[in-house]
Amino acid sequence: MKNEITRLTRSDGSEFVVYKWFDENRAGQDMAVFLPGYSYCSEAPGFFFLKMSLLERGYVIYSVEYRYNENTSFIEKGDESQEGYIRDDMGQVGTILAKHDPASSLLIVGKSLGTLAQVYLNENISFRKVRNLWLTPVLSIGRVYDAIGKADGNSLLLIGDRDSYFDREKFGSLLDSPLCRVMKDTDHAFMTSRRDGDIDNHKILMTLIEPWLDRTE
Repeated sequence: MKNEITRLTRSDGSEFVVYKWFDENRAGQDMAVFLPGYSYCSEAPGFFFLKMSLLERGYVIYSVEYRYNENTSFIEKGDESQEGYIRDDMGQVGTILAKHDPASSLLIVGKSLGTLAQVYLNENISFRKVRNLWLTPVLSIGRVYDAIGKADGNSLLLIGDRDSYFDREKFGSLLDSPLCRVMKDTDHAFMTSRRDGDIDNHKILMTLIEPWLDRTE
């Protein structure tokens, strides 16, 4: 397994990091980029198991660590300014991905706040095929809601019925769509109310994702 690190600098001088992993013996043209939530570690189980599966399939993996929770300037800004940070960051990530052949395919995996980054990244890329995996999306953000609402079979939405955004009165048109899979007794972090249920829950998560990958690859 080979690992590369790219450090990127924002206009305010703060940094964020993009990690790249690939298996030299398997890597092909398929890529995946992981966009975690505000404080969701890119090595958390929901991402880790999927990364391992994709590496076995020969994907080149990119993982973005924006470090917003360590950035005082970001924390102190309002929603609109924070969104500007995210938009600009995804412009830089798009530039990194653009080094790949346009004939490549790209899987974008966003989690929570990372689904807003996902919207902006989609605006900064041009590849043969782009698929979107929306994990516990922040449906209260208009850009996220609208982007998923326009999605096709190359998108999959996963959310738990104990997630604060699982609100059928507000978001029923998305939660009841064919693109959505609802996980029972699952919160925003893919955790359950049972102490011994979290590992099994992440196995269930993979059983929902991998068949979709098989159909859309």
